[in-house]
Amino acid sequence: CMLQLSPLYRAAEDPSVLQLLRTGGLSFPRGPDAGIGLYDNGTLVGCGFLKGSMLQGLAIHPSYHGQNLSARLVSALIQEAACRGILHLNVITKPEMSPILEHIGFRKVVDALPYSTFLEFGPGGISVFLDELNRKASNAPENCAGIVINGNPFTLGHRYLIETASRKAPLVWVIVVEENISEFPFPVRMQLLQEGTADLPNIRILSGSEYVISQLTFPAYFTREELFCQAESTMEAAIFSQLIAPALHITCRYIGSEPTSASTAIYNRALLKALPSRGIQVEELPRKNLNGIPISASVVRSHLAAGRWEHARDLLPESTWHWLRSHPAETEQILQRIRKKNAPITS
Repeated sequence: CMLQLSPLYRAAEDPSVLQLLRTGGLSFPRGPDAGIGLYDNGTLVGCGFLKGSMLQGLAIHPSYHGQNLSARLVSALIQEAACRGILHLNVITKPEMSPILEHIGFRKVVDALPYSTFLEFGPGGISVFLDELNRKASNAPENCAGIVINGNPFTLGHRYLIETASRKAPLVWVIVVEENISEFPFPVRMQLLQEGTADLPNIRILSGSEYVISQLTFPAYFTREELFCQAESTMEAAIFSQLIAPALHITCRYIGSEPTSASTAIYNRALLKALPSRGIQVEELPRKNLNGIPISASVVRSHLAAGRWEHARDLLPESTWHWLRSHPAETEQILQRIRKKNAPITS
């Protein structure tokens, strides 16, 4: 057979690509930067995609398994990434793919069995990140607390969670999701968090780098939303409990309940299952509410988008409110992103 590698164009609309992914139990990656197809005499038998530094949607037709084609496809994606100046790559894949990738130079970061394995390739990576965490925690006490937030934007609900932890623990690490898929950009989210907790002396704020997994980087292996959430949550719990918590001396993780969100309930259950077995207590606090309604960043965004500024103000610390009012140009860009994301889909 004559096997050829070729770039994939408009792959999201190509029935052969979608069928191949479905055969492998995958769905199409969200907004990939590049795709490569492997063809046998014009028939697509393999595909893979690059999204930032993540490899996604790796699939080989079952009848071509055992021919080392995954390695060939991944090598082509590594070259494509290098052409784009990306030398460090990550992949979250099914556990059975791990030996194939390790054979071509990938290093395992963590297993989140039975769902997935996280591997990386190239310079830097988890060892550099953990060295940095160990350095920052060199003088930290042994029983720190940890909180992971997105803060899109920072609300009184986030403040309540952090303040409660700060009263109970000698030091609280607040880890911010770095990936820029939120309406409020990462630097702004960091700034709002820093300003909103400036009066709490035992708070340390960190970026989660690429190791706090978001929905964008997590591959959509699971067509059922519940399975997707379960797999994603299991991976996040594995990274936190096996890598981040030991480096930062975290013995308790604080989370907020989310009575209206099924996906957050699944996420919380994954943490409650994975963390205690590694000696990390989980404190789930009831969500702070206003007039019986839970405070959430999504409610704040909907108030802002609809021009209900006074309603939004009731849910925000003074520091977040001040930032919104004193940065009109940036706030307008954020409002446009919120409105765009919430706009009805038209054909």
